[in-house]
Amino acid sequence: RTFEIMSKRLDGIQTEKADLVLSPEVGKVGTVQFYRAEECIEKGEIAAREALPEIKRVLEEFQYKKEERAEYGA
Repeated sequence: RTFEIMSKRLDGIQTEKADLVLSPEVGKVGTVQFYRAEECIEKGEIAAREALPEIKRVLEEFQYKKEERAEYGA
């Protein structure tokens, strides 16, 4: 239970800083239910495909910022 609480807290900290967060609908999957890995991977792939326009937008924005920094020698 302690591991689960710390894991959720760390997830929250990491997602606050993320440019994009994918949250596939995997239902209730326990931290040791490795036998459900394939199911979770498939649902993650579906979520990623659905989010492709947003993923591309974030990548383009990142590339633009990178080029802008290079222009100013940063």
